[in-house]
Amino acid sequence: MFFSKRQRALDKEISKGAKFYSENEETITINIKSQNHDQIFSEYNYEDKTTLNPNLCDYLWDNAKLAPLDKDLTIKIYDKSNLNSEEVGCAIRTHYRREYVDAKNELKKINIFSLACMLVGIVFLIALAFLHNAFNNYYIDILLEISSWVFIWEAVDRWFLERPSIRRKCIRIQKLYSAKIVIVK
Repeated sequence: MFFSKRQRALDKEISKGAKFYSENEETITINIKSQNHDQIFSEYNYEDKTTLNPNLCDYLWDNAKLAPLDKDLTIKIYDKSNLNSEEVGCAIRTHYRREYVDAKNELKKINIFSLACMLVGIVFLIALAFLHNAFNNYYIDILLEISSWVFIWEAVDRWFLERPSIRRKCIRIQKLYSAKIVIVK
């Protein structure tokens, strides 16, 4: 990937230090230190405590990105106040349910867009075949050929290049949603 020997050495050093888990663990643990409820729950909660603190959401997401997709997550909260694990679990599930719905909607839009582009590209190819047999106009042939391959390429690009990253995001959200929550007092 890198041509320079120095860059390759730096890449190895950075990659070696990037492992925050051991290879033989079945679950990855995300440790959280909490002094009070406001570090876990949003300050705008009134009584129901269903909204997470945005800083905690960012922290959880950053740590979940480092975990491999095939490992389960455990969220361990070291707490000095009296947190209820059901309330924390409900808030985490509520937050990541919203995130998951957004990601699934984005995935659905990509699927529909890819299908529509593929169909338009195929229609242009069929029109190119019929017009080429009916009369031979160089400019119309080139215009239809370029249009068809642009639409087909856009469908392939969205389906095979953009869609997998959103699917991985959905899997990470599922892992956070289903994470085991342990509160240590």
